Amino acid sequence: MKISTYKKLIQSAIKHKIKTPIVSVGVAGIGKTQTILDVAAEMNLPCSVLRIGSKQDVGDLLGSMYVEENGSVRISKYAPPSWYTVIKEGGILFLDEVNRCKPQLQDAVMQILDQKRLDEYVLSDNTIVLGAMNPATEEYDVNEFEAAVVDRFIAVSVENSVEDILTYAISHGWNQSIIDLIAYGGHDIAVTGKTDLPQKKFTPRGLRQLQDIAPVIADVPEVANELVIGAIGPKGFEKWKHSETYKKVPSAEEYLKNKSKYPITSFELYEQMILISRLIAYVKQNKVNDAEKTALTQLCHEVSEPVLSVILRIASGDSKVCGSLDFTDRKFSERASEIFKILKK
Repeated sequence: MKISTYKKLIQSAIKHKIKTPIVSVGVAGIGKTQTILDVAAEMNLPCSVLRIGSKQDVGDLLGSMYVEENGSVRISKYAPPSWYTVIKEGGILFLDEVNRCKPQLQDAVMQILDQKRLDEYVLSDNTIVLGAMNPATEEYDVNEFEAAVVDRFIAVSVENSVEDILTYAISHGWNQSIIDLIAYGGHDIAVTGKTDLPQKKFTPRGLRQLQDIAPVIADVPEVANELVIGAIGPKGFEKWKHSETYKKVPSAEEYLKNKSKYPITSFELYEQMILISRLIAYVKQNKVNDAEKTALTQLCHEVSEPVLSVILRIASGDSKVCGSLDFTDRKFSERASEIFKILKK
C-alpha cells in the first residue's frame, strides 16, 4: 500500500484502540518511522521508538539495574526505561527493525506484541503497539522469526511514491530547492522494492485478529485485502475472497418469513453454519414470537450434527437463545440428548 494509505490505516487503528500490532514492511528510508512520528504529533500522542535491532539482551529493554537495600536484604531491581515511562498510560509504542531482533530477545518481543507488557511493565489499553521491518538485502541482515512470533502481529507491505513525497514536502514547507529536486529527480528515488511478508497460517488467533481490525477495514476499505492476508494468511484470504458466496444464505428475517423457500437439508454445511449464526444474532437482539420459536425448533430437527452442536453449546450459556427453542419438542429433545452425550465424552 502507499505510505499515504498506511497513514490512514494507522490513524484508524489508533481511533479504534486496535489490540493487534500492525507491522509495516518496506525498503529502508521510505518513511515508515516518520509516518508514525507524524501521526503521533498530529494526534497529540506520546510516542516511544524502540529500535529492537540495536538491543543485545533483555536487560537492554528492562532498563538500568540498581540495588535496593531493605535492612540486611539487598534486592536487584530495574529502573523503568524511558521507552516505557513515556507511553505506559497511553500513546504509541513503535518497535523499529523488528526483524533484526536477536534470537535471545524474541520471547521478550513476543510478550510485548502478544500481551502489551514486558515482565512487570504493563501498557494500558490506550497504548497501541506498532512496528516496522526492512526486507533482507545484501546490505541489511535480518533474523528469521519463529512462527509463534509471526502469529502475534499483522504485517502489511508499504511503499512510497514520488507524488506522496512531493505532497509531503510541499505541505511541510520544505526548502524550494529540495522540492525542485524531488520533482526533477523523482524517478531515481528509492521508493519501492521487493518485500516478502511473513507467511501466516489460517488459525483461530488470526480470526480474532481479523475481528479486532474489522473497524479499520470498514474505515479504510482499500486496505481490506492486505489486512485480511496479514491476519489469516493466504488460505484464509482465499475463503474471504469468496464472500459473495455467503450472500446466497438468507438473512435471519428472510428465513423466518419464508422458511419453506430454504430447505435446510439442501444447504452445504458452511451455509448451515452461516444461517444459524445469523439466526442466533437475531434471537439475541429481538423478542422471538411463538411462530419463530416453532420455526427455530423445527430447524434443529434437520440441521447437521456439527451445526446442532454449535446451537446447543451457545444455548447452554445464553438464556435468550435457550428460550427461543422448545425443549419439550420430542424430536428436538431426542437429538439434543444425543449431542449432549457426545459433548460430555
